[in-house]
Amino acid sequence: MTESSNLKSSFMYKLAKSPGLSWFKHVIICASSQDNYVPYDSARIQLPSQSDENSKIIEKMVHRIMN
Repeated sequence: MTESSNLKSSFMYKLAKSPGLSWFKHVIICASSQDNYVPYDSARIQLPSQSDENSKIIEKMVHRIMN
């Protein structure tokens, strides 16, 4: 989500709005605390623990993906 200063124009935000995951019967999400590429909370699609200006946008993305 670093390709844009506005999270709502990032690829991940747009992807969270698309209906693609609903086409699958089973979805497996894997995360590793040893992964140095993405933050662990992000890989787990976890709600942010801190509240800042982007946390509401991230919270909306998480709910869209999980629903």
